[in-house]
Amino acid sequence: MEHIENEKIIILNKPFDKQSFIRSSEIIMEINAKLIRKEHVRTLILALTFIIIGIFFNRIGINSTFLFVISALLVFLVIVVYFNLKRIKKEFQMKTQALCEKYESIDFKSNYEIDKDGMSYSDNDKDIKYKWKDFKCCYLYKNHLILFDYKLLKAYYAFENNESFSDNYKILLNLVQTNFKIKRIH
Repeated sequence: MEHIENEKIIILNKPFDKQSFIRSSEIIMEINAKLIRKEHVRTLILALTFIIIGIFFNRIGINSTFLFVISALLVFLVIVVYFNLKRIKKEFQMKTQALCEKYESIDFKSNYEIDKDGMSYSDNDKDIKYKWKDFKCCYLYKNHLILFDYKLLKAYYAFENNESFSDNYKILLNLVQTNFKIKRIH
C-alpha cells in the first residue's frame, strides 16, 4: 500500500486485502442494521401514539378503529422488516464472500486520490470521480470512516484508521469534516 501526502492530497494504491474487505463489509451491515433499528423504534413509538390517541378518542365517544388499524399495520411492518433483515444480512454475507473470491482471482487493486475538491476512485473495472457533494453521508463507526455514494446509493468507501494509514486518516477526516458533517454512530 502506497501513501503519499502533498498539500492535503492523499493517494492510496491498495492491493486487495480480504480481511480488511470483510471487516469493512461487516461495518457497513452493522451501520445499516443500526439505522433500521432506529426506524423500528420510531415506527413503534408512532404506533403507540396512535393507540393512546385511539384509547382517548374511544373514552370520549369518538370511533377510533382507523387509528387501531394503522397501529396494527405499523407493528406488522416492523415485524416483517425485522425478520427480513436477518435474510438480508445472510445474503449480504454471501455476496461479500463471493466478491472476496472474485477479487482474489483477478488480483483486484483499488486506487484513491483524495483532495479538497473530492475523491477519484479506480479499480480493475471502473474509474469514478466524485466531488464532496456527491456523497450522501459520512459515518464514523468502529475506527472506520465510511462515505456513501449519493448517486449509486449502494456504493460505499470505507477507510480504516490503522497503523499504516493513521496520518492520512487524519488528513482525510479533516477534508471530509470541512465538506459536511460526519455522523457518529455508537
